[in-house]
Amino acid sequence: MKEKLHTLLNGRVKYKTYGALCSLEVFTIDGVQPNEDDFFFQDDVGRDRAEDYCCGNMQGTPMRATDDKLKKYNLTVDEFNLVAEAVAEEVSWGSCGWCS
Repeated sequence: MKEKLHTLLNGRVKYKTYGALCSLEVFTIDGVQPNEDDFFFQDDVGRDRAEDYCCGNMQGTPMRATDDKLKKYNLTVDEFNLVAEAVAEEVSWGSCGWCS
């Protein structure tokens, strides 16, 4: 559910979208805000079908775990993948005209 605070890994990870739905208002791991780019890539894959300042199909794609990221966030590969998939799904919203 969008706009609701979600938790993962026994509360270690928290995330929530803004009202605009395509960006995160809250994203923390152990109380620290991580670099979102480490976890997902976001792109409007349908911009050719969108009006000005609208999204045709906003999608988040989970990023891969690397040894550096695992060490940086103190996560296992499975934990990293769980977080990356969850936040990428949360910012995937499809078509939107919120910014128009």
